[in-house]
Amino acid sequence: MESVDMSLEDRDEILGRLKWPTELSDAERRKLAQFTIAYRVDKDDLVFQEGEQACYMGIVAEGSLRIERITVDPPTAEIAVIECGQVFGEMALIDGEPRSAAAHAEEASLLLLLSQDNFKIALTELPRLGVKILASISRSMSSRLRETNDNLLEALGQKPRIVNGA
Repeated sequence: MESVDMSLEDRDEILGRLKWPTELSDAERRKLAQFTIAYRVDKDDLVFQEGEQACYMGIVAEGSLRIERITVDPPTAEIAVIECGQVFGEMALIDGEPRSAAAHAEEASLLLLLSQDNFKIALTELPRLGVKILASISRSMSSRLRETNDNLLEALGQKPRIVNGA
């Protein structure tokens, strides 16, 4: 992973185009852009390794990432592909635990990273922005948990029961 010298204006424009997190004012988006650092990765580059101590989350600005877990046979299993505009690594940002999976660049990609330290600054100095970031992370994690539930039922050969039209 190689850091990219990118202007604040360019990072702000990228966040505006991606619309993550949602519902940010222009001023809040610009402040978030100040907290991010841009990185480029080539196809198949390792972004982070399973078990690695975590200190950041990211937003895929261009390209895509492949998320994998180490397994017995085959040696790895693909969990997800993170597309442009989606976030990754948010679990570690919240709980500080080691990475639960590895991330590799599916193709040449541009990433905007938010460190745990900058996230904590946003929470304490700009609580309104911090709450919006947390809300977006929560929505992302909730969506992925629902997808995981469906995948688990499918792997068990079960069909979900429809409750209250959900």
